[in-house]
Amino acid sequence: MASSPVLDPIFLTSTRRRAPTPPPSQPPQKRARQSPLSDAELYLDEVKEEFSSAAYRAPIGCHEETEVPADRWASWDYAMDIEWNRFVTNIQAAGLGDDLVPELSKPSGPRDALLCCLWHYPTYSTTRRFYGQTLDPSNSCLGVQCDKILDHTNVRTQDTYPMRIEYDRKSDTPQYQKMFGDTTEKILETCEGFALEAVKSSAFTICLGKQNSILLRRELQKAEGLYLEEYRIRIPLSMYQRQVSCLVARDHGGTIRNVVFFSYHGMYFTHLVKSTKEMLFLHDLIWNGVCEWSRVPVATHRHFSNFGKELHRLNPLDIAIHHLVMEQQTGTITPHEEAIAMLQTYLEKEGLLDTIRGLDETQSVIKTVHTYMSAKGKQAMSEPGWKETKGKEAAAKRAETISDPLWKETKGKERSAKLSQTINNPLYKETKGKEAAAKISKTKSDPLYKATKGKETGAKISQIKNDPLWKETKGKEAAAKRSQTKSDPLYKATKGKETGAKISQAKNDPIYKETKAKELAAKRAETWSGFYNNAEVQAFLRTPMNELSWHERQKQENIQLLGNSTDATEAIVTARADVAKRYSVKEGGITLVMPGLKILKPADKAALIAKAKEQEAQQQESGE
Repeated sequence: MASSPVLDPIFLTSTRRRAPTPPPSQPPQKRARQSPLSDAELYLDEVKEEFSSAAYRAPIGCHEETEVPADRWASWDYAMDIEWNRFVTNIQAAGLGDDLVPELSKPSGPRDALLCCLWHYPTYSTTRRFYGQTLDPSNSCLGVQCDKILDHTNVRTQDTYPMRIEYDRKSDTPQYQKMFGDTTEKILETCEGFALEAVKSSAFTICLGKQNSILLRRELQKAEGLYLEEYRIRIPLSMYQRQVSCLVARDHGGTIRNVVFFSYHGMYFTHLVKSTKEMLFLHDLIWNGVCEWSRVPVATHRHFSNFGKELHRLNPLDIAIHHLVMEQQTGTITPHEEAIAMLQTYLEKEGLLDTIRGLDETQSVIKTVHTYMSAKGKQAMSEPGWKETKGKEAAAKRAETISDPLWKETKGKERSAKLSQTINNPLYKETKGKEAAAKISKTKSDPLYKATKGKETGAKISQIKNDPLWKETKGKEAAAKRSQTKSDPLYKATKGKETGAKISQAKNDPIYKETKAKELAAKRAETWSGFYNNAEVQAFLRTPMNELSWHERQKQENIQLLGNSTDATEAIVTARADVAKRYSVKEGGITLVMPGLKILKPADKAALIAKAKEQEAQQQESGE
């Protein structure tokens, strides 16, 4: 154990953040802070003193069953069994269905453990779907913890949300709303309360995963009787867009109750695409340190460092830029000895070590080194041959990288994953949609755009449609598609039903009926007028009756009776339509298609006769 790398005091600095709880009657006595280094040393001494006897306070009734029946959960600790049974009852009362209970993942290890490893949620990537455990060796992500820690006797491994769900790489968080509906909030609150108790019952906690880390920070800030101190690790790395740090939870008496460290999820290592050696070393540093403090044996001290052997390391400029940003954000200067230790190789190479050691305590080593680097870079770039040489080197390196098949595959996966994550973000969709709509609206409302676009579109359509090949091809495609569609039995049945329903709906519309009646009346009047005013019909009507046969005279009389009135009654209109259908005009006379005519009422006949006499008198007066 003594040879394993653990967190050194020189890497720690602290900031306090009080949770929103009522102030204690006697607030804890604050220590005088001489410097971040001395503060971190006092902090570590306090941690060691508080947990020095933690190993002897651990429960001794833990046990593992070599063979676990398929219809029940494994048992390690009787106190844990009681807590788990209570949780199952509570989550069922919150709305979890009985059919989902066997899929719950039970925490592994004792209830009151020295170390708690808090994972996010279980998936179906397991050989034991029903009555499973969180520390599942068949899952590749949990395998990271299994291979790192030698003995889990005093380790409580638990999922924040123990409901098993399919992993969706397109979403940061599980879509529980689709599973549980209106009961989602109560179910999740029950799970989060159970997870918080797991953290509070352990001296140390390693929280894995981004969303899990956000949740635990929030829950600890809301926890009654605790306030938080955040200790940032002074290294040029960030985790989940935050400075790497740990949380210390104290009660109102000032006693440390919990220490929480954060770690990337196991998937980060099993599906490693891009990282730095420093980030892998950092995870070994955190896990080794927490395990040593909590008296948990480690199987492999360099377990995480063995992932990704070809990854790059941070250069002096990366380190200088990162710490310079930290100094600007915090308003504090990195201690000289700490800065020299991080950049010693570079300072010795450049011959700056004595100069840096001669700086005043108020001067920043990091800023001085960064200024030197910037000046040296500008001088190099000002040389005439630098641009040409650097450009050729960069081009050659880029060409070599891009032509590497492994690079293409990796880069493609990264871009695809990033694009998928961005596009599936609801906020992105809404924002992008509004931007696109606003841009389209602004563009289309531009008069110049309308004129230009209209002319371009018109010219393009005209050019395409006038192309003989396009006409022929488009005609064949349309005919083939229409033929294929119409010959489809499903189309016929569907189209028939749709047409029938549409016709029925249209015919039952009062406006449609009125409009249709007007159209029909106008059409009938036009048809009758064309028939009656036909030259052949007029010649036939003027033929003396003594020159006509009996049938012809009857025909002449019927047509004259109907006349050409525009204010005819419904019976007359119907009779006119009937005559127009029954008689067909041919050159040299009119032929009776269907003999006979509907018998008109006496009043209608009298009206027709009077109308015919009136027309005859008018014709005589005009000299016809």
